[in-house]
Amino acid sequence: MIRSRSSARREMPTKPNYYWDACIFLAWLQDERPPRRQPGDMEGLAEIVDQIERGEARVVTSALTLTEVLNANFTEEQKGRFEGALQRPSCVVINADQRVTKLAAEIRENFRGEGRRIQTPDAIHLASALIVAADVLHTFDDQMLVLDGRVLNATPVARVLRIRKPSGRQTVLVARGESPNDA
Repeated sequence: MIRSRSSARREMPTKPNYYWDACIFLAWLQDERPPRRQPGDMEGLAEIVDQIERGEARVVTSALTLTEVLNANFTEEQKGRFEGALQRPSCVVINADQRVTKLAAEIRENFRGEGRRIQTPDAIHLASALIVAADVLHTFDDQMLVLDGRVLNATPVARVLRIRKPSGRQTVLVARGESPNDA
């Protein structure tokens, strides 16, 4: 079921509004661990998932995510888990409509002027996150993480988009003599 952006904005205005890039769903469904993920990545994601399941936060994603995720080689159980997550009241899927795609084109053009190439799916996720006024866009994509604080939305109000890995209140304990990557 795809809900409109306007209903997404009215549901839970005081709860965190997280936007998820498709790679977050992929990591969650595959329960990715090191070396693919850094220590603390999946624990942070688990804390965010717990917030969402308790109704303390909302996750928003683009309809494009369905194509990216359902194209993966998943079991029927994983596909069912994904589709079930999208049916939760705390999950909102927005369409890549004309407003989103125009802003995505502007984002690509702005970064092209800086010599940075933004892939179309990434630009759609960035534009979608800006349009729904996400508190933070969660991703594990290094190409998007470097854009933290740089994506501006000039209309109707200028905003900077926070782009981060999902993190909770947990910390990763490291024994003496270990680096954080060894934990």
